[in-house]
Amino acid sequence: MAKAKIWSAERSAKNSKADAGLLIKKYNAAWGVAPKSTLFLRRPKMIGSGKNKKRATMKNAKGVEVPVPQKANRALRTPAIKTLFSGAAAQVTGMLKREAEQLKTPIEGELKVAASLPSLSKAAEFAFEHALSAYAQTLFSTALGLKTSIAQHGKISAGAMSAAVELVNGRVFASASLAPGIVVPIAKKPRKKRALKPKADDPASSQ
Repeated sequence: MAKAKIWSAERSAKNSKADAGLLIKKYNAAWGVAPKSTLFLRRPKMIGSGKNKKRATMKNAKGVEVPVPQKANRALRTPAIKTLFSGAAAQVTGMLKREAEQLKTPIEGELKVAASLPSLSKAAEFAFEHALSAYAQTLFSTALGLKTSIAQHGKISAGAMSAAVELVNGRVFASASLAPGIVVPIAKKPRKKRALKPKADDPASSQ
């Protein structure tokens, strides 16, 4: 039986989909070690003092005495991240509802008794926390640069922070959108007309 012909564009699309799935697995594997990494863990709980100071222990579900697990040093907790993602899902649902009204098409939409809540792995939570922390650091760094360049305030003012938010958001959304948020038309300078040179047989040029 002859194999079905696959067009090059379709094959490339399948390859891209498979590559995206593979990178998702690798991304989860990379961030999945964050809860066990020393950089993301708080100090272990200790008991005693001096030479008698040792790691605190507990009994697990099997009755075996094990060290008390270290807690992760988180900037955002899971409920806060889920609340943000639920709000983002509600924003998307609202956008779909407005488009459906324009197209006069009935849709199911989000249930009033149960809000949308995208599923998140621990790796995705750490990755989102990392991105949000980097965003906050970029805001503060930009505001600090504005304060230093203006040199009018000893501390970062609310105005400098507001300006930093506008600058950073402009860069972030411009890099993630299909087109720039602001289009600035640039008028070209009119070309100067060159003066016509008189011809040799022109009687005005011979006088």
